[in-house]
Amino acid sequence: MGQLMIQGTASNVGKSLTVLALCKIFKKEGFNVAPFKPQNMSLNSIVTENDEEISYIQYLQAKACNATIDSRINPILLKPMGNGVVEVIVRGKHYKDMRTSEYYDFLTKHGKHVIKESYESLRKEYDTIISEGAGSPAEINLYEFDYANMKFAEMFNIPTIIVCDIERGGAFASLYGTFMLLKKRHKKLVRGFIINKFRGDKRLLYPGLKYIEKKLGRKIFGVIPYINDIRIFEDSLDLKDFGSKKIGVIRYPTLSIYEDLIYLGNYSFINDKNDIDKFDVIILPGSKNVINDLMWLKRSGIAEELKRIVGRKLIIGICGGYQMLTKKIYYNNETYKGLGLIDAYTYYKSNKIVRRVKAKFLYEDFEIDGFEIRFGRIVQLKGYAFKTNYGYDGFIDFNKKIIATNIHGLFKSKAFRNFLKKRFNITFYEIDINKEINRISKVFKENIDIIKLVEILKSQKTI
Repeated sequence: MGQLMIQGTASNVGKSLTVLALCKIFKKEGFNVAPFKPQNMSLNSIVTENDEEISYIQYLQAKACNATIDSRINPILLKPMGNGVVEVIVRGKHYKDMRTSEYYDFLTKHGKHVIKESYESLRKEYDTIISEGAGSPAEINLYEFDYANMKFAEMFNIPTIIVCDIERGGAFASLYGTFMLLKKRHKKLVRGFIINKFRGDKRLLYPGLKYIEKKLGRKIFGVIPYINDIRIFEDSLDLKDFGSKKIGVIRYPTLSIYEDLIYLGNYSFINDKNDIDKFDVIILPGSKNVINDLMWLKRSGIAEELKRIVGRKLIIGICGGYQMLTKKIYYNNETYKGLGLIDAYTYYKSNKIVRRVKAKFLYEDFEIDGFEIRFGRIVQLKGYAFKTNYGYDGFIDFNKKIIATNIHGLFKSKAFRNFLKKRFNITFYEIDINKEINRISKVFKENIDIIKLVEILKSQKTI
């Protein structure tokens, strides 16, 4: 077969879902497919079976086509920490926290080789690879560092399709402008375009489609209709409020690991202290910057509201949320006062914990299969909720109505959701992620010229 790359006119235009859908479609056609993203900036990550940290969307793309899930499909993951600093994860392992200028130096000297080696390794195992770009390939101020888009496509001479989001307006201008800003050698790689998130009568688009095709000499491969209530989140721009009147999720500035939200089903975000009384259960999710998010909780008044409702409403803390619930947090030789709702202390160390975890719930006979991604260690003497293959974890107090854990994937467990329903009368709207992948892929297959894409793949030399 061959290779194909999906780039976009901007972030959040639909690159990730396009790649996911194509991986699923080509797999069903009988091809041996793998996804690839050279560099991803996202706070939404997951742990593979061999304890590597990768972006959640690349995990789902690989799941869609039954590809091996390891760090080769996402060799560089960037996790923004605020103030111009990112955590750099290379081949699934914490590498270093860097400022932007430092990262670009790393990318040109070392990172591009990691990307190249990872892709070459995949080429030995798969006959078809669908790659995903990042942001826009037309960021001309960053063009020489852009190994996430055209400089990567150029490495392997990959035919490229550019996706735009028509819902935000200016779709034709964004396609035209993006293409025209590319270097001449990179324009040659662009085979055509996909228009995403369209609402209305496609016949009204016809004059614009024909104009772009004639003006740029490239084909429009499809117009994808807007897909309602998508539950797959790539970054914070994708996060939605689903209007729950029972389940509230505190949306602090660096909320992370969105898989926990997917399996909550319906929920609403808590943005200020006045929202607390609206819900029966309050969830403190994962956080990329626990100290900053804790300070935000205190400034917003939410911290005091959480103390007020102890014993009245169910409070659930996950990973960073668990750490915030403890009495004190020791970080970078400084001591910070936590919310104090759990008799425990959090200590930060330089080595990062990234691992799959099996945990037995201590109050009913079932086990949870999840993962941990964290720097903080919690010291606690009693009140544990789980026993894992690494020791005891979490906290539970039925009188205070507090449950906490380091484990992500808690709500994925049907047994745990049933426990919450039975004990606290909390009902979850169940999400089947495989059905969600199938639903999205079906829409794309019905609205993309798959025959033409297969022709592009088959026209290449075997990779």
